[in-house]
Amino acid sequence: MLVLGVKGEHYSVAIVPDLMRKIPWDIVLNIRRSKEINHEWTIGEFLEQLWKELVIRSATEVRDHPVEERKREGRLLSVNSTSCAYCLRNHMSKDCTQITEVKKRKEI
Repeated sequence: MLVLGVKGEHYSVAIVPDLMRKIPWDIVLNIRRSKEINHEWTIGEFLEQLWKELVIRSATEVRDHPVEERKREGRLLSVNSTSCAYCLRNHMSKDCTQITEVKKRKEI
């Protein structure tokens, strides 16, 4: 990888540890498990492992939570959904007449 004329292996040493400090510790722990303890990460390896971790978490989250619980937590929202994200009734969120205040909608 070449960015502004600098090869990836030259800036990965500084960027990857900084990125690891910015994501939740449990995700970093799982990412680090995929390599040896003292492995020097390239940015590409790190991003690949981060992506895999996020895909696994996303798939697990959808499968492990009942539909009603996911709706309440805002995890099952779809552009074409006819279930309101605010009151959970059978209409589109944009057409909700039960919860109309912006503040209340943001809280939900």
